[in-house]
Amino acid sequence: MKKSARIEDLPLRPEPFVFRFELSSEAVWMPRLLQEISSSASVIQIEVIGELTDAVLKLLKQLDDGQESLSFRLLVQADGRSVSQYFEPLSRLKKLAALMFIINIPADEAPVAKLKEFLAAAASSGLKPGVLIELRPSDSFSDLKNFILDVRRAGAMEISLRPFLPLPTPPDKVLSGRELAESLAGLKNSGLPVSLEECFSGPVEGSIAIQNSNSDLFELNCRCGFGCCYIDRQGLVKVCRRSGRVLGDLRRQSPEDIWKEILFARNICPLSGTPRAQNAFSTDHNLQEDEKVNKNNEDPATPESARPEPINLDSTLRPVPLFTLKVKSWGALLIKGLDGVVLSRRGAKIAAFIDGQKDLNLLRKKYGSRAVQFVLALFLRGFVRLEK
Repeated sequence: MKKSARIEDLPLRPEPFVFRFELSSEAVWMPRLLQEISSSASVIQIEVIGELTDAVLKLLKQLDDGQESLSFRLLVQADGRSVSQYFEPLSRLKKLAALMFIINIPADEAPVAKLKEFLAAAASSGLKPGVLIELRPSDSFSDLKNFILDVRRAGAMEISLRPFLPLPTPPDKVLSGRELAESLAGLKNSGLPVSLEECFSGPVEGSIAIQNSNSDLFELNCRCGFGCCYIDRQGLVKVCRRSGRVLGDLRRQSPEDIWKEILFARNICPLSGTPRAQNAFSTDHNLQEDEKVNKNNEDPATPESARPEPINLDSTLRPVPLFTLKVKSWGALLIKGLDGVVLSRRGAKIAAFIDGQKDLNLLRKKYGSRAVQFVLALFLRGFVRLEK
């Protein structure tokens, strides 16, 4: 009884909670799921199975008619024969935040030409097109970089990566996570930011490299078993696309019962003990002691060993928000794509202060030096851009 009471007292799910699911218009449980998640979700990513059809578009319109704070991203196969005919009706969906084309690194020019055609047509329809590259172990990083450059020039506004499934098992053919981390960091430094849609499990040292602090360089969207779920075409609920553990079955269970089970799930991600997993939904930890900040905006008393390493930033830089701010009674959420950050009340005030016009000097005067470090942390995670 105590456990049941405790469950009822908790939020239905952590915020921000990201739903990823495979959309199939034939699934009898789909309308029930859409009704539940469209009433309270913040971010939904939908991967269309097969061709984009009128039936799928009808389900998308149902989502679009849901609550105002909802946004969703749509993933479609780049070789879909009929996808271009839906660009115009898709452009009328108010909550469609991105249209991503799924593709492998092709060996010939035909798929690339078709992808470029889709990117141009989608952009001209007012959509925000991007590319999700499914990376195979045999793909070279030089080919990956050239392909990213090519689709970027063709108009891709967003580029992300995930492993191609099913993954081969020979250990000598598994992608090196460390090499991938270094390559993606190099791409970002050259002005080509690429996000990771999922973890790339490889050699132990590679997996750790992906989950380590370097992951902030390219926005790892895997939440390591916390704050997200993946629903396949059969209605099976898992922590991610690659997980073998089923956490619920929408064909036999109600969504509400499944979310409560997920809330208390433990050890469902093989990388759940990594720093990235532990901090996937961390609050603005440099600011969460906001009650201790005095009226003069002095930093809270903190042991020297716990203080962040100071970094001198040009005080004339202006932080430009790349996030959506959702204010809650207890603080706020920052949402950017599939990534999210939970803030305290003080963090919410600072986030609201970021408007692209005020510089770091004004920020420091109003909220203290730790607020600048907080902005730096948001910059490293891709939530703000710093401009002169």
